[in-house]
Amino acid sequence: MSRRARVPAARAGAATLATAAVTVGILQVLQQIVGAFDPRPAVTALLIASVALATLALERGRVRRREHQAQASREAQLSEMLRCWPLPLVGDADPYRLGVFPRRRALRPPIAAPYVRRQLDDRLEEALKESPFVLVFGPPRAGKSRTALECAGRALRDARLIAPTDGDALGELLALDPPLEPHASHAVLWLDGLERFLGGLGDERFDALAAATVPLTVVATIRTTDYEALLAASGETAEAAKEIAARARAFELPAQLTRTELEEAEGAYEDEDFREGLGARLSATGKEEEPPVARAERRAPISTTGSGRSRSCGG
Repeated sequence: MSRRARVPAARAGAATLATAAVTVGILQVLQQIVGAFDPRPAVTALLIASVALATLALERGRVRRREHQAQASREAQLSEMLRCWPLPLVGDADPYRLGVFPRRRALRPPIAAPYVRRQLDDRLEEALKESPFVLVFGPPRAGKSRTALECAGRALRDARLIAPTDGDALGELLALDPPLEPHASHAVLWLDGLERFLGGLGDERFDALAAATVPLTVVATIRTTDYEALLAASGETAEAAKEIAARARAFELPAQLTRTELEEAEGAYEDEDFREGLGARLSATGKEEEPPVARAERRAPISTTGSGRSRSCGG
C-alpha cells in the first residue's frame, strides 16, 4: 500500500485504539462500582445500558476503520492503475501525462503551445459524438495523441477521462468490484498506443465496456506500422485485431500538412518551417541542451478554444 493510503489508515487505527482504551477504562470503573455497592435496579439498568452503548461505539469504530481502510486501498489501487486520478474532465487533462510527446524546449512561444487544427478534426469530432470506439492512426510524430485529445475535449467536454497505464491495468480496471463510477454523464477510455492494451481487449472486454454504468467512448491511437502489423497478425492477437476492425471508426492522420494547416501553423509559431510536418518542428529530439520546461509551464493552457482553462490531471 502506498504512503498516501497508509496515513489515513494509521489515523483510523489510532482512533479505534483510543476508543477501545476508553471503553475498557469505563468497564473497569463500572465493575468496581458494582462490586463495592449493591445498586438499585434502576442504577443496574443504567450501568447495563452504558456498557451496551460503549460496546456499540467500539463496534462502530471498528466498522468505520474497516471501511476507511478499504477506501484507502481502493484509492491507492486506482492511483496505480490510472495516469490521472481523480478522474479529470477530458478538456482539463494534462496532455503530457496522456502520451503527447514533449515539446521542443527552445520553441517559441516558450510556454503556451497553440493547437493547430487538422483537416480531419471536424469529421473526428462528429465520430466522437456518435461512435463508441474511435481510432486515430498515422506515422510517428504526426500529432495523433494531441489531435485525438483536442477533438475529444471539444466533442465530449463534460466527459470524465479514464486513462489506464497499460494492458494489465486495463484488465484490472474492467474487473473492479464494485466497478469504477466516473460520476459523470459520459466517460472516455483513453488508450494511447493501442498495441500496449491488446492483452486487456477482446470480445468479452468490449462487451464489458458496452455495459458500463455510463455511456463510454473508447479513444485510441496507434502508429500506422503497428496497426498494419496488428491487422495482419495471427493467433490471439488476430482475435483482438478482428474486434478492433469490427468496432472502431479509424481516421488516418498524415504527417504532412495541407496548405491550410501549414498557414495556420506558421501563424501560430514564429520563424518555424513546418514543411516536414508538425512533429518534426514541435517535438523534443531528446538531444537538447536547454533546461527542461517546468511542469507548471507545461500545463499552461494549450487549447485554441479560448477557454483559458488550466489542463491539469487534477480535474
